Amino acid sequence: MRKQTKTSKVKTIVKPLKKLKKDLWTVFSQYVRLRDKGVCFSCQKKIPDYYNRNGDLKEGWKAGQGGHFITGAICHPELYFHEQNVHCQCYHCNINLSGNWFNYERRMIEAYGSQAVIELKQMIYRETNWTHEDYETKIKHYKQEVKALGG
Repeated sequence: MRKQTKTSKVKTIVKPLKKLKKDLWTVFSQYVRLRDKGVCFSCQKKIPDYYNRNGDLKEGWKAGQGGHFITGAICHPELYFHEQNVHCQCYHCNINLSGNWFNYERRMIEAYGSQAVIELKQMIYRETNWTHEDYETKIKHYKQEVKALGG
């Protein structure tokens, strides 16, 4: 009678793309809010420091949001995570004013020029699909950027 031995198989856990996108958004949004120093791109107001539920003072950039020029609902990954398409916004501009789009576009033209704004708008029609490796590379990159900015 022969003894059977079990062979161990190493399983590689692969995160679903949806989870990778969420993880990238977390670190990318931090990067954008730090990069913009907690100033709302649309209304140019500094997002004030605040106290959390525990009574700890938190820096205002943490209360900011990553607001998209081209709305995130219609963006493919390349545009969703494009540094010129996402800026720090206050809650009022991003949520209550649906992005405060008129001021956002005016500021985009001032910051990048009208040609860059046109190119961003044209990117809507260019389909791109990212792989697990693409997401993981971007996550690593933006974690380094956040660290460099003191986050």
